[in-house]
Amino acid sequence: MRVVVIANRFPAISETFVLNQVTGLLERGHDVRIVSLQQLGSERQHPDVAKQRLMERVVFAQALSTKRWENRATSIMIGCRAVLRDVRLARAFLRPRFWLRHGVTASLRLADCLSRIGDVDIVHAHFGPIGLAMAKLRLEDVMPCPLVVTFHGSDINARQAKCSSVEYYRPVFQAADRITVGTQFMAEQVAAIAPTGARAPVILPMGVDVRKFPHADRGWGAGEEVRLLAVGRLVPVKGTRYAIEMLALLKNRHPGLRLCVVGDGPLRRELEDLALNLGVQDRIEFCGALLADEVRKKYTEAHIFVMPGIVAADGTREGQGVVIAEAQACGLPVVASRVGGIPYAVDEGRSAILVPPGNAEALASAVESLLADPDRCVEMGRAGRAFVQANYDNEVLNDQLVRLYESVISDVSAPRCA
Repeated sequence: MRVVVIANRFPAISETFVLNQVTGLLERGHDVRIVSLQQLGSERQHPDVAKQRLMERVVFAQALSTKRWENRATSIMIGCRAVLRDVRLARAFLRPRFWLRHGVTASLRLADCLSRIGDVDIVHAHFGPIGLAMAKLRLEDVMPCPLVVTFHGSDINARQAKCSSVEYYRPVFQAADRITVGTQFMAEQVAAIAPTGARAPVILPMGVDVRKFPHADRGWGAGEEVRLLAVGRLVPVKGTRYAIEMLALLKNRHPGLRLCVVGDGPLRRELEDLALNLGVQDRIEFCGALLADEVRKKYTEAHIFVMPGIVAADGTREGQGVVIAEAQACGLPVVASRVGGIPYAVDEGRSAILVPPGNAEALASAVESLLADPDRCVEMGRAGRAFVQANYDNEVLNDQLVRLYESVISDVSAPRCA
């Protein structure tokens, strides 16, 4: 198969799940092209990007300007360029309705990218807004190839945003051949805004390569340092402040307790100030965003994984939490919030303790129960590894993804994109 994977930004250091699907498809002999709506910055890249020479497979969408007149010129340039490549685009661009609806939107930029790629068997759009842009092209009969759309979390569960309305994503339900989600929680979120009679979403989690996350039993002796680990972007929904408040509650009773925070984002300065104000700045390491190999090293150095997610002010909740699967694969016991898709990503009571979201005291109590029982941590780590192998193994999930593509292609009678 020739597959096009579309993401807002590739390769995003915080979205290894897209990278894992791409490399999994390549390993299975499929020809993959990647479309990225945003241009690369100067950030580092995961080793697999260079190893698989993935940048040779990426088509970047035309960049936009902050000036309206420059964007109008860009739209004319995109239109002229695409018309020369694709008859369907030429017909679409001659219709005033197309310009009125799309202008220099993501739909027009994606049409340009796909016209540069050529013959395609199936398109897989990650995140709802990109799926919406592709759905509009299908409804305009510009790009009639089969379409799979994956929702991940904030793209659909932010209740105060337009994406939570039935009308906003209606084109996706009309045009997508399959919609996939990572957890039952996300399936329920999709179902809540789906039109009557819409096909139920397929639950296909974002997995991990368990071969790259070796398991090790966790334990410590009396008086030894115990390291907590939190991994995620420093944004409200991750609830990192509650991990810091939890550490402050335990600092006097457990002087050897430390917290490593992996990830970056707009709240970093605020969280560093919070640690300083609570007197735990010397017990917290803010590592910033790390590459996959560096994150794995942090997993091996930690004893307990914490994910204190919350329901953010706009209603956003964690859709799945791939890092929880990574941590369990490495044998880390998990303390996390019972919110969003997190309960579906752990084996509650066996690999993880779940607590109410936004409750530093409950988080501290759960962590303290593990500090008092290192043997339980070993048992939880083994249960977590088994849970991930049974439910989140990339090898199994990528095989399922291929079968999904094959099923979609066989079901769709529309001609291939060319």
